Amino acid sequence: MRDPDLVLVDVLPPDSYAAGHLPIAVNVPYATMSAEAVRRDLPDPHADTVVYCGGFT
Repeated sequence: MRDPDLVLVDVLPPDSYAAGHLPIAVNVPYATMSAEAVRRDLPDPHADTVVYCGGFT
């Protein structure tokens, strides 16, 4: 998480993301995820990316 070139993506729904997430994570909800959404929402679509969620998605 200290790597400035790493992008963290939280795939939880927006309400769950608002309730708590890693400080540097961007929210791309799994339900709306597509290649287009990822390209649009990530700060750098070419960066190393870690996708996480808090439970079953």
